[in-house]
Amino acid sequence: MEWNPQPNDLQQLVELLINTQSTDNVVQQENNNRLAQLEKVPQFTRYLTYVLTRMTEQRPEVRAVAGLLLKNVLVRVGYTQMDNAERTYLKNELLNRQGVGETDSLVRHTLGTVISTVIIKGGLRDWPEGLHHLLEGIQSTDYRIAEGSWDALSKVCEESTDIEEQLGAGYTAVELMVPKFLEYFGAENAVVRNHAIKTVTTIFTRGYDSMAAFKEAYVNELFKRANDDNMEVRRNVCKAIVAVVEQDRSLLLRELDAVIEYMIGCTASDDLGLAMEACEFWMALCEGSDDKDKIYNDKLRNHLPQLVPVLLKGSRYSEDDLAVLDSDDNENDNNVKPQFHKVKNEISVGNDKSNQDIDDDDDDEDEDDEDDEEDEVYSEWNLRKCSAASMDTLSLIYQDELFQILSNELNTYLFSPQWEVRESGILILGAVAEGCEQSIQQHLPQLMPYLLAGICDQKLLEAACSALSTIEESAGEQMANYLQPVLQTLVAAFSTYHQRNLIILYDTIGTLADSVGSALTPHCSIIMPVLMDRLAVVSTNLGLGDDVYDTYPLLECLSSISVALGSAFMPFASQSYSCCVSFIHHALDLAHSDMYADLFDPDLVTVSLDLISSTIQALSPSLAPQLLSSTQLPLFFQLLSSCLSSDNSEIRQSAFALLGDMAINCFSLLPDHLPLFLHLILLNCDPKALHSSINASNNAVWAAGEIIMRLAQFNPPPALSSKLDPLLPTLLQHFIYIINTPDLPLALVENAAVTTGRFAFYAPALVVQNLDSFYQRWISIIPALSDPFEKSSSKTGLLRAIDSCIDDQNTKLHLYNSINPL
Repeated sequence: MEWNPQPNDLQQLVELLINTQSTDNVVQQENNNRLAQLEKVPQFTRYLTYVLTRMTEQRPEVRAVAGLLLKNVLVRVGYTQMDNAERTYLKNELLNRQGVGETDSLVRHTLGTVISTVIIKGGLRDWPEGLHHLLEGIQSTDYRIAEGSWDALSKVCEESTDIEEQLGAGYTAVELMVPKFLEYFGAENAVVRNHAIKTVTTIFTRGYDSMAAFKEAYVNELFKRANDDNMEVRRNVCKAIVAVVEQDRSLLLRELDAVIEYMIGCTASDDLGLAMEACEFWMALCEGSDDKDKIYNDKLRNHLPQLVPVLLKGSRYSEDDLAVLDSDDNENDNNVKPQFHKVKNEISVGNDKSNQDIDDDDDDEDEDDEDDEEDEVYSEWNLRKCSAASMDTLSLIYQDELFQILSNELNTYLFSPQWEVRESGILILGAVAEGCEQSIQQHLPQLMPYLLAGICDQKLLEAACSALSTIEESAGEQMANYLQPVLQTLVAAFSTYHQRNLIILYDTIGTLADSVGSALTPHCSIIMPVLMDRLAVVSTNLGLGDDVYDTYPLLECLSSISVALGSAFMPFASQSYSCCVSFIHHALDLAHSDMYADLFDPDLVTVSLDLISSTIQALSPSLAPQLLSSTQLPLFFQLLSSCLSSDNSEIRQSAFALLGDMAINCFSLLPDHLPLFLHLILLNCDPKALHSSINASNNAVWAAGEIIMRLAQFNPPPALSSKLDPLLPTLLQHFIYIINTPDLPLALVENAAVTTGRFAFYAPALVVQNLDSFYQRWISIIPALSDPFEKSSSKTGLLRAIDSCIDDQNTKLHLYNSINPL
């Protein structure tokens, strides 16, 4: 018996669906609440299905909303959890109605989404009729049915996890679909051709075993469409060729020369979409190259003289880019968004300390990146960026050979009367600076004046600063020969740059300091006055407000300079330190304020902690205590304690890095605070805390090692020892847990191994008592460390403990012989 909805219930649902189009927030909220309640009503999916498939008198938008709600119910509630009768009704309606042949494209595609969702969630074996219905649909002479079927099939191929499972007849869905799809690469209708190419490419990129039999046919059919008269088809052909390179480049080897020539032509196309898809080919072909790929590199080498000019041209601003640039000429500095700081992490023993995190899945940082991108002119990946990135990739493979090809073209660009041409030349110069390092350094005397002139040009400054930063990193100490003119130019630029561009200047100055190190010292009088003046400006507003958006990059720049200058930073250290303490104090006050808590800025705290940390490193034990031993010292320790116990893991991360640097450079200031600090370290090394804040834990472990090693030399008085010693057994157990847990990041495990060895300096008996629980793992970790001091200090600590706490000479000898060669 055919099911029919209750008229009143149906009318109520339709009214709710109509109200989803309302712009009134109150109506929308009430509407959503009522729809959420209806989801719990039996047969709700039947009502939605009925509106979608049968109520052709309703507006397409209303029917489409019903379909999207239906799809959400299938996903959220679970299609497989539905009553069999409900599932049967849904499938019958989707097949027996007009379905994917709907006149309106919105409804048609919504129906395709629902059909594909049923197939995906229920599995192909649950509804083989659905798949066969769609495969029959693509053969229809009715465009609407064919297009709707293709749309649904493409969704199935994108999201289904079982299209390679055996169907009842002993073949997979891939084996059933791909031969049919390949026939449509040459279909008369371009929309169908595009669907066919995109869908097979989707299947190909999944790497299904059953696709192997069709790979060559797939590539051959792609070649036939290479010069299709429809531009979208050609774009999809290029995208597919890139996919082939990434998945199985050997399929192209026989025709690689022709493919390269074709992709060069497409990259040079006036159609930006086609050029963009083709441009991806060069990075795909080059990335991951090794000895087995030498034949591909050799093939491409022969085409570099034709490719390089095309990529140079592609690196120019498009007309749309230029339009945005024009609108930015009258930029309002108050609209510049704040920058986001990358917090400090004492990564791995044996590796240089850096600001890189040891985990990559930082959701907050991703969100911050998205905010940054909204504030940039060219946030989206485009032909200009892709061309420059391709040149970067090529330069890493062909190095100075590429520069020889590039040089003649580059000269033409750099000295062009058109500023946008000159700008693209500078962009490419920066892109190849790392790979073509030797050639760039040979030409530095000629290039440097040109780059400095670009820094003074508002239209060239971003590319010029970026190129200079890359060259600084590659040239390293060689940049010392150009310090005076470079610094003078950068200082002059401060008076002419928009506020957004000041951030670029800070980065260039910081990179220069990182590159030349102490060679900056004789020239610090050129650059420091303008930076300290700016620091005074931002400190008047405690680092907050629209007019001091550049606080983070300024403090990061000063961090690099402090490390480069070392003790020569002392004249500037007091002002920097005082500003940072004020920033942290004010920020934490906001965090604890009920009224102003939403103004709290954790990044301001972390960047301030990091500058204090860098300053302490720079001043070393000879001067660091003098800096901190001021009237602000009690406040500083109060703030540091708050940061070490903060709920924000990034604040703790920077705070523990600072604590470790203090242990190294001014340990004499710490003893009274060590019971609290070791307790906070213990909390952050607890196994329960590790996975939620891995970087903070990593720095806590590192700081513990620095503290423990110096605590042994300090020989604390009994009153202090009585507070510290009860913490040590649990702390050591946390380190041992880290050492023995294989799924933790290697950097953390290495730090724990080093700290455990150093632990033996202060508590040798405790370490020896637990030796069996970590020794085998410890001796497998220590040899891989590259930092000789950290390796030797850990070994020495353990050897001394063994010597003082183990009486059996044979055991001692065995352990000595195992540890000494590490």
